[in-house]
Amino acid sequence: MKPSRLSLLVVCVVFFGYGHCLTSLLCGAEPQEQPKTAAPEYKGKSLSYWVSESKSKSVRSRAIAVVALGKIGTPAIPALADMLKDEDEGVRWDAARALGSTGSEAMPIVQKLLKDKNPKVRGAAALALARFGVSTVPALTELFNDPVEDVRFTACCAIGEIGPAVLPAMTKLLKDKDANVRMCAILSLGDLGAGAKPAVPAIMGFLNDRDIEIRQCAIVSLNNVGAEAAPAVPALMKLLEDKDAGIRHSSALALGKIGVEAKTVIPALIKLLADKDIEVQQAAVTALVDLHADAKVTVPILVGYLKSENANTRAAAALTLAKIGLDAKAAIPALKELLNDKEIDVRRAANFALDTIQKDQK
Repeated sequence: MKPSRLSLLVVCVVFFGYGHCLTSLLCGAEPQEQPKTAAPEYKGKSLSYWVSESKSKSVRSRAIAVVALGKIGTPAIPALADMLKDEDEGVRWDAARALGSTGSEAMPIVQKLLKDKNPKVRGAAALALARFGVSTVPALTELFNDPVEDVRFTACCAIGEIGPAVLPAMTKLLKDKDANVRMCAILSLGDLGAGAKPAVPAIMGFLNDRDIEIRQCAIVSLNNVGAEAAPAVPALMKLLEDKDAGIRHSSALALGKIGVEAKTVIPALIKLLADKDIEVQQAAVTALVDLHADAKVTVPILVGYLKSENANTRAAAALTLAKIGLDAKAAIPALKELLNDKEIDVRRAANFALDTIQKDQK
């Protein structure tokens, strides 16, 4: 018995989809081939080709494959996840970045890798997961208890990219047993800028740390926080007299960026122009300019330093006057005297200052 059109319709609906078959059967036309979806590719090469390249013995080939798979996107997620296990750190990190741009479909796969037995894989997974934003913070903070320092450090770096929402988690890491992790947390808090205001007291607690690198990190962090780090000004001023030149240098720059209590800070920074270290002097110059110090107060003091016995101080004072510009025109006679200085660096600084100030006059 010849099957009815109705029975054929049911078969088509079950196996091929209703719309296409209904039209074909009712119109008596032969079913047309559905247009095929183009296979994913990059630069004319298929997904399978790039997956094969991702397993090459050549690091360069694998690195190129990461880029290609990242461009292909969602269909390449499984391959990119596998590349988080690559033996080369650069490839792992590139894979993490690529996964972070593929979309939320990758999140479940990456989250599973946070518990991989290989610490390098856990670290790479943390970098990838952080790129999905605030929703990943709970999963990432679990790595703060990881037994491997590098994993905790990487998780700290990763979560620091997310933004102010991570403040409580980052503050917790300030107490980590490892110095590298603490330094990462300190710097990451500073990267939050004004959003790190609640953490300023905690960051200040590291200004007198026994580890000089941690102290440096704390100063840099407060510098990045800016005006909201005003409570740290007295402590930073004390550090202008620290025996370490690097600490004096960083503290001067931080005071310039914080930019408050200028009347108190300016005399201390002017005094620093006589520092024996040229980089510290230059930091004092930068800070004075950042503070927009009152020319009526600073110019006469700087003119006095143009007569210093220390050539570096004379040059630093001249450069500071150059940065002040037209408001430093009262210093022109003293700067002209330095054009005959016995030190060439001083003569150059004086000449530069005169050119700058007189140019502003025109």
